[in-house]
Amino acid sequence: MIRGWFSSGPAQAALDDLIKKARGKPIPSQSQSTGAEIQEIVASITDGVGAQSIAVRVKQSSKTVLAMILIKAGHGIRDSFLVPLESSGDAEQMIGQLRAETGADDISADTLRVLLEGALADGLANECLPAPGFLDVVESCNLFDLRPQELGLQALLDLADPNRKIQDASAQALGRWINDDMALDFLEPLTDSWFEDSQETREIVATGKTARSIETKLWKFLETRRDIWARRFLQTAVMLRDGDRLREWKTLTASAYVLHQHNLVSVGEVDVTQIAQEFGVVSLRAPVGYFHMAASLKRCEAHEQVGRAAAAIFIVEARRASGTHRDRRPGFGHQLL
Repeated sequence: MIRGWFSSGPAQAALDDLIKKARGKPIPSQSQSTGAEIQEIVASITDGVGAQSIAVRVKQSSKTVLAMILIKAGHGIRDSFLVPLESSGDAEQMIGQLRAETGADDISADTLRVLLEGALADGLANECLPAPGFLDVVESCNLFDLRPQELGLQALLDLADPNRKIQDASAQALGRWINDDMALDFLEPLTDSWFEDSQETREIVATGKTARSIETKLWKFLETRRDIWARRFLQTAVMLRDGDRLREWKTLTASAYVLHQHNLVSVGEVDVTQIAQEFGVVSLRAPVGYFHMAASLKRCEAHEQVGRAAAAIFIVEARRASGTHRDRRPGFGHQLL
């Protein structure tokens, strides 16, 4: 079962040697099935460093156990163990605490399997073995057929958006979902831990000579992090979809799709008659640079002639303009620029 969890090398060779030795000894035949019944699965929101906690309540004949799993980007199955419970009330208390402290929500068994197989593949790619306690979790939850399955960004997008409602949507619809104020309000408690605090960002801040140069370098660095944050959004969107929180699901999935599709947010050419005309009057704070004449098709009712803007042609602005209002969520919406 676990041979595929190891990359080719000394660890796999040692495991093969143990298997050969075990085959030479009489071992009582055992059924893999433990008769376990998964009663509840909850998972926390993936935080800014890619860590996610999962709790599985399992009924085993006359006892109940709580399987705890921590997966982390770049490490795979970082930690895993079983917690014996004396009563169902203990399980409810621990799961309730996890919900309150991390914003954890229900996920399906299929989503659990996808997350675990993706974590196994991540650990395999980074030469990180699963935590030893994961074997106990696999046995208690009857997950004997788990295999490392790389979860690429498109595969994760298809998991979050199986009917392609987001992927086949128009640019205007994507903009409406991304700028949904109510959804952003609901998401705010879940996204408090989403931040960029790495050696690279600290070095940029420490060595920058002016605020402008620091900002420029930070945005350049963040351009390299699009797919990473798209993955964070989609991991959360999958959970929101499982929990029927469809409004927030639309906002995060649309945001991830825009981040993943670089051509939608870069400096590529866009037909202004199809997209730019939908956004109305341009904010006075955006235009910076030389006052070139706007394209003739753009100069129509509800538009203003503006100078050549420093921003890209396609802009996603979460919530209100920072020029006249308190900018409440620069860490979320501005990632899309």
